[in-house]
Formats: sequence, structure tokens, C-alpha cells
Amino acid sequence: KFDGTNWTTYHKGDGLADDCILSMAIDGQGNSWIGTNGGGVSKFDGTNWTTFTQA
Repeated sequence: KFDGTNWTTYHKGDGLADDCILSMAIDGQGNSWIGTNGGGVSKFDGTNWTTFTQA
């Protein structure tokens, strides 16, 4: 995440589904959606992580 001056990096230990990221998108509400390699998809709302995996 870039705040205009500094970068913040996120890892699996922070709540990201996996450290290997394949894709990323920002939705209309400003949520970050991160597709990972085998860990599922993570959504970050700026504060909280939610991970979606295959059922």
C-alpha cells in the first residue's frame, strides 16, 4: 500500500491469504482484492483482512 510517501508491505502473517500474489484489483468502495497462488482471495478494507477460499 502506498500512502503518497511511504510503502507498506503485507504478508501472510498480516492476514494475506498467501505471500505469492498473482493478481490485484481495487473495487468501487476502495477495497483491495488480492488473488494468491493456492491461498485463495484476500480482501483488505484498509483495516481488516477477509480471506475467501474454495469450498
